[in-house]
Amino acid sequence: MISFRKIDKNDISRIRPYFTSSSRVCTKAIGVMYMWSDYFGTEIAEREGGILIKDELFGRDMFMTPRGERAAEGLAIIEKYEAEKGGELVFNSVDDEDLALLSSRYPAIEIKSYRDYSDYLYLASDLAEYKGKKYHGQKNHKNKFMREYPDFEFLPFGKESLPEVYDFLEEHKALAPRSKEELIEYDACRRLLDAMDQLDLLTALIRVNGKIVAFTVGEILNDTLIVHIEKALPQYSGVYPTICSLFAALHAQEVTYINREDDAGDIGLRTSKTQYHPIALLEKRMAICHFSRKLNLPALFTERLVIDGFSSSDMPAYAALATDEERNRYWGYDYKVDLGQDEPNAAHF
Repeated sequence: MISFRKIDKNDISRIRPYFTSSSRVCTKAIGVMYMWSDYFGTEIAEREGGILIKDELFGRDMFMTPRGERAAEGLAIIEKYEAEKGGELVFNSVDDEDLALLSSRYPAIEIKSYRDYSDYLYLASDLAEYKGKKYHGQKNHKNKFMREYPDFEFLPFGKESLPEVYDFLEEHKALAPRSKEELIEYDACRRLLDAMDQLDLLTALIRVNGKIVAFTVGEILNDTLIVHIEKALPQYSGVYPTICSLFAALHAQEVTYINREDDAGDIGLRTSKTQYHPIALLEKRMAICHFSRKLNLPALFTERLVIDGFSSSDMPAYAALATDEERNRYWGYDYKVDLGQDEPNAAHF
């Protein structure tokens, strides 16, 4: 059985070349993978010409599709690994490219996605400029901040500023009682920042009278800036829409889109992210793959209609429909063309 091990920041430079994808989903970015690797129990296994990546979610192993060369060989390794453990074959963060690969190998695939984990995608120009009536509120808050703190500084930061940033995170964490999930996020923020030397991170902070009052961190994936962290002190009114807009404007010439990641089911976050007017929600799909299995399709019932699977007992009724000349006029089907000189029967249809 292939051996998986916990990922370390020293692995990043070696495995980064395998993180190529046309996707805009945040989990395809190496920064997100590393940032949350402790929480998701992320492990890697290196193979010739590529790597395998495994998470543990919902009490089961979940894999990214094989990264690197010879994807079919990687899938075979994953199949053997899960067969020996007696587990299901499950892939996460499945984009269209992944789905094409999986569909070419597995005859039965169950796709699942959850609204709570869908990423919010915005036009970079929208967040940079706050144009139009729909951004009236954000623009007013930004203008208010800039009026009240005319000498604020907005600038990128490097490793030398991390002690101050960590102090800021502790101050931010102490603003309110924090849930277990929120505390995990603070740890994930530190994990990402600790790997600043290994990752191509984009950073920015806002200072007022020399004090950090907000900071943000992201990375570029294809044509999209993915925002991993955005924290601000709310007592500085308008600071959140300000740093959001300034960070977007700083990189608007490099990207077309900004992914502000998911809301994890938090109602406050969902309200806030929705108010910035996303152009799309990007699904993070999970695929459960089977070599041979009849999927149990759902049955849908209404007062007048039932949508259900087709069985042999339905053959006579379907044959009657197919040979109903009056109804066939509406959808342009002529069963006589199919039959030729044969007599219609249920087995044919």
